[in-house]
Amino acid sequence: MLAFGVAGVGPERLAPRGGALGVGIGFGLQNVVSTFASGLILVAERPIEVGDIIELGPLVGTVRRIGIRSSTVASLDGAEVIVPNADLISGRLVNWTLTDARRRLELVRRHELRAGSPERARALLLEVASSPPGVLHDPPPDVICVGFGDSSVDFAIRAWTAGYREAIQIESRLAVRVHAALEREGIEIPFPQLALHLRSVSPEVAKELRADVE
Repeated sequence: MLAFGVAGVGPERLAPRGGALGVGIGFGLQNVVSTFASGLILVAERPIEVGDIIELGPLVGTVRRIGIRSSTVASLDGAEVIVPNADLISGRLVNWTLTDARRRLELVRRHELRAGSPERARALLLEVASSPPGVLHDPPPDVICVGFGDSSVDFAIRAWTAGYREAIQIESRLAVRVHAALEREGIEIPFPQLALHLRSVSPEVAKELRADVE
């Protein structure tokens, strides 16, 4: 201020420039203030903690560090992602381990539609769903009919696991056991069938097709 006074620049000339400078600094630091305030909210409310498995948009991973400005999330692919705290507060955050680490699996399978086969398939699926290690018995597994497809009936196997990290491996083992059980019992998994109508073909091709049919 003394230097400006010696230079002959009065306070009345500095006020407009100071106001414009303050507005510019405010716009430039609003993201910093937002992330800082979000960090304080994370520390106070604790919607996530270190070790929690969260889902934020396409990102799914484990929280490694919670800082004032940003947090570090280790993705399932092994990458460490720096997430601004403002995104954790303002975005749609799913915490898979906030109060309970259990997770429900849902495996949908399609089976052939024949007389008596739906009841037989459901009983078989319910027996298989209770056998893999890692599947909880409380709540017990369940098999429900979710609809009908092309010449098929669709069942959904619902089972609970004790931890989110083991859910993928348990679901894989369950799918393999279901496929083996269906093959052992002779229950087929139908595939979409298409009817092909030929409007015009050459005489040679038509002759070969008739010969194959005969």
